[in-house]
Amino acid sequence: MDKKSLVSVIIPTYNSANNLKIMFISLLDSNYKHFEVIINDDLRTNDKTPEIIKEYKNKGLDIIFLKNNISMAQARKKGVEFSKGSILLHLDSDMQVSSGLIGECVSLIDKGYRALVIPEESYGKGFWANCKWLEKKMFYRC
Repeated sequence: MDKKSLVSVIIPTYNSANNLKIMFISLLDSNYKHFEVIINDDLRTNDKTPEIIKEYKNKGLDIIFLKNNISMAQARKKGVEFSKGSILLHLDSDMQVSSGLIGECVSLIDKGYRALVIPEESYGKGFWANCKWLEKKMFYRC
């Protein structure tokens, strides 16, 4: 693969309009610009997800919008069917990506990695947020 590898970012959603705004802002700030976003929205969604997608398409994101999500696994699989990229990046709608993340993934794939697991940082306040933070830290290598 080369520097121009298209990355397909696949995101299943369910009533995720507010989270998508934050995700899309982080994707717009990406240093690596050769990517598409595939949103597979749950059939039961009744929020403003379509409007948010339209807004961020107008801001320059290449977004494919599907509305046939019946489960997380099925939504990801269906997203792959519509992807054009040679690299698949599966994310959740409540995540944010750092500006260098997509480019770093492409660089590692170019070096011969076939798959990557990206550690997720967890934030929040209170007992359960602290439990989740600790759980995530348990998977980091020292």
